Amino acid sequence: MKKIVLIGHSGLLGAWIKRELADFNLVNVSSQSPDGHVVDMSSATSARHFYETEQPDIIINLAAFADVDACQANPDK
Repeated sequence: MKKIVLIGHSGLLGAWIKRELADFNLVNVSSQSPDGHVVDMSSATSARHFYETEQPDIIINLAAFADVDACQANPDK
């Protein structure tokens, strides 16, 4: 069975996809969620270590900085 990495599983769309893929070999990744791997994807070292360890077949990336006020206050982030 293919290993699927779901980045951003704790968001609205990610939670739905997580439910739909529940029967698959799913690895959940988030920057802060307690029910998955916590990986800082903005760090090349951290992301590379995670991918080398997990060796996924499929990656679904739904990560987003979705706080509108914080986006406006921190446009470089």
